[in-house]
Amino acid sequence: LGLGEGVRLTHGGLSHQSPTWLDSNTLIYSTTDGWGPERLVRARLDGDRLREEQALFECDGGCGATAPLPNGDLLMVSSDWATPHRFERDLFKVSLSQTRGKHPVRERLTRGLRAREVDLSAAGRRATFLMADWGQTALMELDLAAPMPPRTLLPLTDDLQLGRPRYLPDGRIVFSAQRPGGFRDLFVRDSSGQLTRLTHGPEHEISPVLVPGRPLLVYVSDVDNVRDLFSLDLVTKERRRLTRVIGGVNNPAVSPDGKRVIFETWHAEGWELAVVELENGQLVESPESPGEEPPRYDPAPIAVEDRPYRAWEAMWPRSWVPTVRSTPESTSLAFLLLGSDAVQHHNWAVTLDWNTTEDTLGVAA
Repeated sequence: LGLGEGVRLTHGGLSHQSPTWLDSNTLIYSTTDGWGPERLVRARLDGDRLREEQALFECDGGCGATAPLPNGDLLMVSSDWATPHRFERDLFKVSLSQTRGKHPVRERLTRGLRAREVDLSAAGRRATFLMADWGQTALMELDLAAPMPPRTLLPLTDDLQLGRPRYLPDGRIVFSAQRPGGFRDLFVRDSSGQLTRLTHGPEHEISPVLVPGRPLLVYVSDVDNVRDLFSLDLVTKERRRLTRVIGGVNNPAVSPDGKRVIFETWHAEGWELAVVELENGQLVESPESPGEEPPRYDPAPIAVEDRPYRAWEAMWPRSWVPTVRSTPESTSLAFLLLGSDAVQHHNWAVTLDWNTTEDTLGVAA
C-alpha cells in the first residue's frame, strides 16, 4: 500500500522524544546522543527541518512528559530522592527563568507516587497523571492552586492498566487501558466516574490526544502489527489512518492550530521526530462494535506455593568483576564478587586487591 511516514524533521542524534507544542511553529522536546546528559531543548519548524534554538536545561532526574503552564513554567514528570533511600518519579514545577548551574529550579508537587504521563486542563488549574504501585495503576488529579494531596479518580487496581490520560474540553478525561490478558483500548471518564469505551478490537490503542477545537482524537494503533497514527471522530466514529511506517510511532502531539501532528518515529539512527498533515488521513473501516470483540487471552493458572520469604536462599553470588589498574607508580589486580537477595533488600560485595608492585594484598567487604 506504500509508505506514509510524514515529513522527517530530525536526522541522527540517537533520541528525540516527548515533543510538546508551545505555538504552531515552536516545540520543546528532550534529546540525548547517548554520550552526554539528556537535555530539554526548544526548536522551531523551518520548512522540513526542526532547528534547535535553545538548550533549556539538562534533565536532572530525566525529562518525562511535559506540559507548559500559563505563567511560562513547565509541569514535568522527573525523578528525585523521595526519601534518603528511594529515588522515584514525581511531578515537578520547573522554572525556565531560574537555574542552579545547568539545572532549573524545581518545585516538587508530589512525593513517592511513581508518577508519569501528565496533562493540564484547558485553564491550566488542574493536572491529571498516572500513579503506579507494584504493577497497579491509578488515575489521579492535582489542583495546582491548592496545597492539597492529589485526589484519586480511578483507584489502584489490577483490572485496568492505564496509559496517557488527556483532558477533553468539557473536563472529561480520555485514556488508554488494558485489561488482564486482553488488548488495550481507549476509554473516557466523565465527572461522575462513569467509563465509556471508545474503541474495540484486537489492536492496542494508546496515546490519545485531542485536536484543538474539534471532536477528534489522534492516537496510536498497531492494527497492522506496527504502531501507526490514526484519528477518530468522537461524533461520527469515522476513523482515518495518518501514517504507514516501518519502525513504529509514539507520543503524538497536535499543533495548536489543529493542522499538524508531530510524533516520534523509529529509524536506524534512533528516535526521530516527524510531522504529518492531519487532513491527509485516509478513511478506514469503523471500529468494531462491542459484540464483535475477539476473545481475550486467558492463560492457564499457575500453581504457586505460598510460604514466608527467606532472603538467604537468593544470596549466592550474582556476578563477578575482574579489574586491572595501572599507574606509573604501581599496578593492581582486583577481583569483585557481588550478590543480593531477590527483592534487593540485602546486598553484599567482597573485593580482593593485589598490588603487584608493592606485593601487598587488600580485602574489603
